[in-house]
Amino acid sequence: MGKQARKKRQQDPIGRLRSDAERAARSYLSGLAINHRMTAPQFWAQLEQSLGKRFADDFEAAIERREQDESDAAVYDLMYRDVETVKRTAPILNPMAFDWLTHFAAAKVPEGDIVDLGSGAGLLTCFYAMRRPASQVVGIELNAAGVDRGRELAREMGLTNVAFEQGDLRDVDLGRRFDCAVSTLALTEVDFSRSTDQESFDFSTLARGRRRFESETSDLAGVASRHLTDEGAYLSFERLPRFDDFAGWVGAQQRHGLGIELGSAGRIVWQDPMVGRQSSQALVARPSARACALTQLEDWYLSEIPTEEFECEVRLNRSQEIAFHAGTHLEVSDQFGSGATRIYRLQDRSDEVIYLTTSRGFRQEIARVSASSGGLRDDFEAMIDNFTQDPEVTSSRPLEENDLLQDLDRT
Repeated sequence: MGKQARKKRQQDPIGRLRSDAERAARSYLSGLAINHRMTAPQFWAQLEQSLGKRFADDFEAAIERREQDESDAAVYDLMYRDVETVKRTAPILNPMAFDWLTHFAAAKVPEGDIVDLGSGAGLLTCFYAMRRPASQVVGIELNAAGVDRGRELAREMGLTNVAFEQGDLRDVDLGRRFDCAVSTLALTEVDFSRSTDQESFDFSTLARGRRRFESETSDLAGVASRHLTDEGAYLSFERLPRFDDFAGWVGAQQRHGLGIELGSAGRIVWQDPMVGRQSSQALVARPSARACALTQLEDWYLSEIPTEEFECEVRLNRSQEIAFHAGTHLEVSDQFGSGATRIYRLQDRSDEVIYLTTSRGFRQEIARVSASSGGLRDDFEAMIDNFTQDPEVTSSRPLEENDLLQDLDRT
């Protein structure tokens, strides 16, 4: 390194910290022979070469079945069969590993013991233990094979400061507190933006997904809070593509006494070899931090999400051919105080589009359905019924087209 480079590095402590963190993450993954920047063709070629064509075919079939029936069991049965398979399937199991480990290594979190909530096969957990040799690290994982692989990986790496326990994140209690809790992609993502050619699209599917998501966020936040010291920190990394989900996750943590530090929050962009570019919110919550207001969350979210991810909102603002069909205004009282949610049923040329609008005019698409599908009106009304039954909804009223136009004018 030349004099100018050294001087620049000394004058940029944040850049130096980031560079050191990247080096640590890259070194760790390289030491396990894990390529963290693979395309899908590269992944399948490497998998077939290292584990054989039969395994590669079985693994691909399991992934396809998962997409159809939303069950991960067959995928994890294959991935967790031994440590070598865990490493070779890591680009699928932990596609965000490099980016998240870099973030963790650079994060300002308390020194001390760490609990990893949903540790899987231990790839990330062992990095925490290696990075913090003076800390005791405990990984909690429901899958017994994942627990076994984590223990084997720790032995292979010569780590003596990490342990793995089998437990259900809905109610696990280790009977002790930690200085830091961590979770990565532990929540089941609710897909509210899919297209469908079904003859009839049932919004009750979304309602069930919403209830599951709300239950998971409450359980996970409760487990994190239960295992943290008063001065501890909870680092979470979740893919929450809708503001409503993001606010719900923050709200769940705040209900369990964990305040979000938006100054420490970040958006991490990473590459998944199967689906391409992804992004997730990395949050830091502490029992000692103050709760955030909804307006603060909205401002942060809008500042972090690039415009192209709101393409449907941009088109709305440009008044492209979108016709109003129905709408409902809901008055809501929750942990963020009193506010309003507006749900619109709109026609966008050939597609049916549903938008969710907060009180400040923040819009996001929550479902897009083929206009040729049957029963859309009844399904929309059923969805509204699901929303109005929520105890946080205090009143509701129908909306007219002028309400939508006024919302657009206020943006």
